[in-house]
Amino acid sequence: MYYSLERKKLNIKQSVKFVRKNKGIAVSGGLIFALSMMVPFCGALIAPFVSIFSIVGTTLAIQKIENK
Repeated sequence: MYYSLERKKLNIKQSVKFVRKNKGIAVSGGLIFALSMMVPFCGALIAPFVSIFSIVGTTLAIQKIENK
């Protein structure tokens, strides 16, 4: 999420304000990755791929919010 906000040239104060306003997006991105790591035996193998989908989903959600 930080990278997406940094690309929008938001400073730290603006980034913190955005994250506080959109806590669900911030939590869901990390939660998806954390849950994938809990899968026994293959969690470490699938987590990198799941994190890519999580990052893409978070970036798309941020763009959707900003286009409103």
